[in-house]
Amino acid sequence: MKTIFVYTFLSIPLIGAFSMFALGISVIYRASRVLNLSHGAMAMIPAYVFYSLMTADVPMVAALPLAVLTGALLGVLVERIFVRRLRAQGPTAQTVGTVAVTGLLIAAAAKIWGTTPLLAPQVFPVGDVRIAGAAVRYGDLGLFAVGLIVSGSLFAFFKYTEVGLAMRGAAQNRRAASLMGIDPDLAAGAAWALGGGLAALAGVLLAAVTNLDPYNLSLQVLPAFVAALIGGLESLLGAVAGAAIAGLLFGLVPALAQLPLVGEVLRYSGATQLVLTVLALIVMATRGRKLSGTDEKGGGLSTSTSFAAPKTGRIRPLAWIAVALLVVWPFFAPFSMLGTSLLALELAIVAISLVVLIGWVGQISLAQASFVGIGAMITGLVARGWGLGFPANLVVAVVIAALAAAGLGMVALRVRGLYLAVATLIFAWMADQFLFPSPWLGAGAGSSTMPDQRLGVPGGFPSFDFTSRKTLYFVMLAVVVVVLAAMANLRDTKTGRAFFAVRGSEMAAASLGIDVMRYKLAAFALSGALAGLGGSLLMLEQRTVVPAQFLFTVSLQYLAIAVVGGLGSLSGAIAAGLLFAALNEVFFRVAALSGWLEIVSAGLLAVVLIAQPGGLAAAAQSLRARSGRAGEMLQRLGARVPAPITGALGKLRSPNTALWSKPPAAEDWLANALHDASGENDEPAASNGGADPPVVEDAPKPALELGSFTVVEASLPEEREERTSFLEVDGITVRFGGLTAVANASLTVKEGEIVGLIGPNGAGKTTLFNAILGLNSPAEGKISIHGRDVSGLNPHLRARLGVARTFQVLQLFNELSVFDNLLVATHLHNSSGIFSNLTASRRTLLSEAEARDRVREILRLLDLEALADEGVRNLPFGILRMVELGRALVTGGRLLMLDEIASGLNEAETDRLSHIVSTVRSLGVSILLIEHDIRMVTGISDHIFVLNQGTVIADGPPSVIQRDPQVIAAYLGETPTEDAAEQPVEPVPS
Repeated sequence: MKTIFVYTFLSIPLIGAFSMFALGISVIYRASRVLNLSHGAMAMIPAYVFYSLMTADVPMVAALPLAVLTGALLGVLVERIFVRRLRAQGPTAQTVGTVAVTGLLIAAAAKIWGTTPLLAPQVFPVGDVRIAGAAVRYGDLGLFAVGLIVSGSLFAFFKYTEVGLAMRGAAQNRRAASLMGIDPDLAAGAAWALGGGLAALAGVLLAAVTNLDPYNLSLQVLPAFVAALIGGLESLLGAVAGAAIAGLLFGLVPALAQLPLVGEVLRYSGATQLVLTVLALIVMATRGRKLSGTDEKGGGLSTSTSFAAPKTGRIRPLAWIAVALLVVWPFFAPFSMLGTSLLALELAIVAISLVVLIGWVGQISLAQASFVGIGAMITGLVARGWGLGFPANLVVAVVIAALAAAGLGMVALRVRGLYLAVATLIFAWMADQFLFPSPWLGAGAGSSTMPDQRLGVPGGFPSFDFTSRKTLYFVMLAVVVVVLAAMANLRDTKTGRAFFAVRGSEMAAASLGIDVMRYKLAAFALSGALAGLGGSLLMLEQRTVVPAQFLFTVSLQYLAIAVVGGLGSLSGAIAAGLLFAALNEVFFRVAALSGWLEIVSAGLLAVVLIAQPGGLAAAAQSLRARSGRAGEMLQRLGARVPAPITGALGKLRSPNTALWSKPPAAEDWLANALHDASGENDEPAASNGGADPPVVEDAPKPALELGSFTVVEASLPEEREERTSFLEVDGITVRFGGLTAVANASLTVKEGEIVGLIGPNGAGKTTLFNAILGLNSPAEGKISIHGRDVSGLNPHLRARLGVARTFQVLQLFNELSVFDNLLVATHLHNSSGIFSNLTASRRTLLSEAEARDRVREILRLLDLEALADEGVRNLPFGILRMVELGRALVTGGRLLMLDEIASGLNEAETDRLSHIVSTVRSLGVSILLIEHDIRMVTGISDHIFVLNQGTVIADGPPSVIQRDPQVIAAYLGETPTEDAAEQPVEPVPS
């Protein structure tokens, strides 16, 4: 007990520092919804400024305020330069902007003050207090006291001062604050200044009781992120409470090390970082949400793409030239340049791993260097200890790195975006301090080595000696080509579309039958495997690695490479790998540039984020577009441009294509039935732009028969009571905290009918929809589909039972075209898997052909063919509604749940939509419709349920509902007279 008391007492300075850090993080997050990952660097720079001022004999009474002012100024600059400019790209881009600031500030501090730890000047008198044999310095007590004073002052400031109240109001509602005369941008700038000042004060005081080191001092803030997360990010009181928990746990690690079993692990160096990582993962797993929609996208960093139909064809002449140059390069390149080429290939693989995870799935990783390190060290470990040579050691390393990444990805099952960035950053810190220096990975002596590698017997054939850079170059080049081809195939097939859907909107993805959790884990594992592959190749080349090669700052450099290349582009990753490898060569050879590479890397990341979000890939696309326009202009002017040149210019404008052919699918009877039922004439199929591809017989049927339309109208009984129920909702109650949004609501949808669900705004209609699909968790009640209780099923499993929906707030995938948005919805009908997609097997080719045919028919039904290749981001709202309806139709669901599908449409468009809905119903599809257009809903519905204040107040045919006194009262806000109740009165939407 005495030991626990002593270590608790020693935790006092940590609690003080963490509370000030956490308060600053919370103040900034409340103001701008940005998790400031540069908070530690904003604390480190003022500590160095204070050191420099004190060294220059500036009095402390002046040096300390100037240091705090430096932190405030840094906060204002970060907010103005990055956060405000990146606001339109979303919080993810803003957070990555703060990562760029972190890299810039750490690199600048290392360049100016060096990386050798310095003894910081003391702020409080030298001396200590002893309690129970434990000595606590005056500086520690002072840090704790200042933390208490700052916390109390901050509470009073926000509660009692006009400025504080204005800042709170602007943080909660920018628009309302503007209407009240409060400038929300000014309030946000003030919050960043306040947060930066708090970081500076804590950094100066913490450095005084530890030391000055640009890396470690920047990372000392990480426990405060966990503290802020414990408190909920927006609560100041919660931040202080979280700081107390994190500080006490940190301080008690030496006491925990004395326990059996656990103590065996906690005795190693870096045990505190391990404990912090475990705490962070637990907090995030318990506080996270199951799904997120467009309010928290993984987008923001420009990653637009299109899914090219897989096809084979002649390799372009430029590609042949590039291949030829790559093959002959090692025969002419100097020895050092060949080493640079190897580095470029390694960087390209790691950049591709980030393209997959961040660009395609929207999951931020700041720990990629950790997985590279795991791959490198495992390669050496199995080569030394197990005697496994290439490629067996590479395979083992890749598998273990994938498992490690998947383990971290378990957090992604509950969180994403900002929270996940913190989780990966803390994991990187733990790997730096605990994992890599440990003896388990073979680096306990300071480095990990492996014997020379050879494939084959010396003198035999084949025989490859990997100590030869030329041999290693060809091996690495082959690996990169295989990775590039596999990832291109993956991107353009079912798995890649699922990745992009998860990135765009997890709710929409789940409603299309995509298992969000599964694909997140798959992305983490695949990304970790690629990073581990890069690490294994690094070890193969160098044969000795040290933990310092995998610091978290290296992860920032990897992120810079991926962003500069273009996060959605595989070719951009290759180009950026070449660029950064070349920069590494230049900065190594030019003595005057020594130490500037980290600054340039972070600077490139910052510039690309602000000026060219799409990176090199977007710049190349822009150049291709301009080249194509120039060629067209020359042709219009009648210029005599040689045919090969104009042909090349035209090809430059065409989108990227994959490597494999797309055979025609078998007839899609579902889409043809839809087309025929619409009453339109047959139109010729879209041209493939060349000779007919070979016919492939026996195309696979849709994966789920429940997802197919069946013409059943003629066999349905006329009486509603005699029809089979497709959906039964029995006594559903949904609560959010103390608010009951839906109370004991029941409804049924019979096969082949249209059921309307109406009610005033705020009645709980969309909440009930979400409960039916599993996007919220009802407190009471039961939901059945085809007589099966699905109350405990995840949303994607309900979608597989034949339920499709649209959303009140559009949940389209904004980075994709109209065609690709609908193509994502073919997920349930595609029988191919991830390994089939990687290799573009016959099953994948057949499934892709069928998917595209299916989408073309739905586009034809909705008259959207002319917009197929248009991006949805800039289309009119009414068109977007039709696109979302088309996406629901592509799923082939037997129950369509349409949430205000006519919103934004004019009268003519609404009439056509009514015709389409009736056509779909004629094929035996049941429809549950939320709609405020009463003319539409009463005109096409067979039965209507009315919801008011979360309760079903009436149901029946439209003619009955129109005369129901309770319905009229709910809409008009008054009880109708008896005469009024006799007449059919259309409720007026509120």
